[in-house]
Amino acid sequence: MSKGRGKPLVLIADDDAATRYVCSESLRHEGFFVLQAANGAEALDLCTTKVPDLVLLDVEMPEMSGYAACRAIRATDACAHLPVVMVTSHDDRDSINLAYEAGATDFIAKPISWPLLGHRLRYILRSARNLQSLCETLDENRALMAALPDNIFVVAYDGTIVEHLRGDAAPVFDRGQQVAGRNLADVVPDDIRQQVQDALRQLDRAGGCLAIEYRDPSPADPDRWYECRFVDHGASRALAIVRDVSERKHTEARIHRLAYFDPLTGLPNRAHFRERAALALEQQGDVAVFIIDIDRFKRINDTLGTVIGDETLIETSRRLRSLAGQLKREFAVTVPDLRVELACFGGNVFAFMLAGRIDGIDLASIAARLGQHLSQPLFVGGHEFVVTASVGVARSPQHGDTVDALTKNAEAARHAAKSEGNNSQRVYRSSMNSGNQVCLDLENELRRALETDQLRVHYQPKYVAASGELEGAEALLRWVHPRRGEIEPSVFVGMAEEAGLIGSLGAWMINEVCGQIRDWRSAGLKPGTIAVNLSGREFIVGDPFRSIDGAVGRAGISPGDLQLEITETVLMSDIRSVMAALHRLHDAGFSLAVDDFGTGYSSLRYLQRFPVDVVKIDSSFVRDIEHDPNSRSICTAIIALAHGLGLEVVGEGVETAGQEDYLRHAGCDVLQGFRLGKPMAASAFELMLESGRRKGGSQGRPATGLLVPH
Repeated sequence: MSKGRGKPLVLIADDDAATRYVCSESLRHEGFFVLQAANGAEALDLCTTKVPDLVLLDVEMPEMSGYAACRAIRATDACAHLPVVMVTSHDDRDSINLAYEAGATDFIAKPISWPLLGHRLRYILRSARNLQSLCETLDENRALMAALPDNIFVVAYDGTIVEHLRGDAAPVFDRGQQVAGRNLADVVPDDIRQQVQDALRQLDRAGGCLAIEYRDPSPADPDRWYECRFVDHGASRALAIVRDVSERKHTEARIHRLAYFDPLTGLPNRAHFRERAALALEQQGDVAVFIIDIDRFKRINDTLGTVIGDETLIETSRRLRSLAGQLKREFAVTVPDLRVELACFGGNVFAFMLAGRIDGIDLASIAARLGQHLSQPLFVGGHEFVVTASVGVARSPQHGDTVDALTKNAEAARHAAKSEGNNSQRVYRSSMNSGNQVCLDLENELRRALETDQLRVHYQPKYVAASGELEGAEALLRWVHPRRGEIEPSVFVGMAEEAGLIGSLGAWMINEVCGQIRDWRSAGLKPGTIAVNLSGREFIVGDPFRSIDGAVGRAGISPGDLQLEITETVLMSDIRSVMAALHRLHDAGFSLAVDDFGTGYSSLRYLQRFPVDVVKIDSSFVRDIEHDPNSRSICTAIIALAHGLGLEVVGEGVETAGQEDYLRHAGCDVLQGFRLGKPMAASAFELMLESGRRKGGSQGRPATGLLVPH
């Protein structure tokens, strides 16, 4: 039935008007629309203009016979598949053959049975629609088959290859091999022959779908994978569909590596290590877990860059692999079942596991060997340096009978080793976990300290080296705990950085210092320039200018009253952003100082690019001035370099007369240290300022040997 019409449209072509009339009335009564043509030429014209759903053609017509008209109708694009029924008084074989050869769909012999004509035509129309639908489906299937990148075979369940439908891209069979009629088991790769036979037998019994994956049998392309999928095809046959699945297999392999391996070092990650260690516990029982932390690794990243940091981790993993091989060879006789596993837990933390009959192995000695193995000099990216490692050890069953317990206790031992100094190794003791709990409690109490007025600022005076006059002070943070007493910054500052509290502590301190300077100046005192250390976190995630300038504005003091100290590590962390922030602070009138100068790797090269005013020689060099020629040379070089760039030099950590004399004679501008004055509470510093004012305003430092109390 033509689209848009409610009833089928039938074209009747007959040169007899009476026949056309009777036929038309009969079909209209049966619910058809009817068109009439008196000859074949007229019928052809109506077919191309009206496109009926079915044509009744009388064979014997003037001008153009029914056969000729049928052939002409079939030759048009619009009517190529139109049902055409020939009406003839001849029902002999030759006449029927002529009708079908002309392209007729069916024929009706005269005399016509009018009551049955409508039913007959509806059947022909339905059959034509079904045939058209089938043809369209076949066309779609052909297009789909042509688009598929697969080999498709029809295979009998006994293994005989019935037909190769299409495809030559996937070599489940030998390329170019004629396979039809052969047994599938004889032409597939040898390593899947039995699997193919089993799959066909199972499919024959239960139907459904089965798949086999295998590598390309060609040694030239071993990374290429294929899937042979068998699908029940009925009539004791199956379709064997062969597809190249290399991309999926490679993607799965990449996903597996991402899920179970560290992408930088190639070592198993924490999750994979946990699975391997659990299996070792189950199979071998005795397991020792070593947790290894590269000491001060952040400093390598901050000073030399992440590329050098990554290469350092890669070299560390190589050294751990090397040691693992040494241990296997060393204990091959005494511990033949020794199993060694490595892992990277992320960042600079590694894991090392020994499993087997390890009762006779000195685990502390192995931990020491780990430290020694990793502390050999490194040559990376043109730099030579040494890294050390803190190692913690726990073993089963003494320190835990699960992987989680062993890892947790090895971590506790590693924390204990790190707290006792770099390049240390410790075997787990139960007291270590209680120490970790103390650290956690202390961190929570530090959060409350900001809200409960437990923090204090102490001030360590600085003096002009040549005259001994007070130049200012350095503000130092103190925590006075209500139960624990005063807690050293070395204990809580690192904790604050790890806990994300250092920004809040810094903001509190800058506001406190600015308020104190305001109070001193309001009282007519001259405290000089007060130095405050800035946290590197302010430059990474914060806006140091906004917080510092805001504090100065609220206190009503001048930016020149403050000197902002930053470490070389901060300078080198992100040169562009740090430089922009420092220029903004310097342009606003703040004095900028580089703290701990001389301990970094590359700061000499960048010093002239940063808008700094002051360089502070690191106390480690000052400490050794009296007995170490290298330290004296370094101090002299730093002073000369800074003066050459127009910078002021501060020597910090001055504790002896010899150190003071050397720095003064070397040209150091400002001195700071316990010999000259210890850090003191604001009230004590205020008394010192008042005493200096009463003495005439010189505010000179205390006499040599006198230490101002806290």
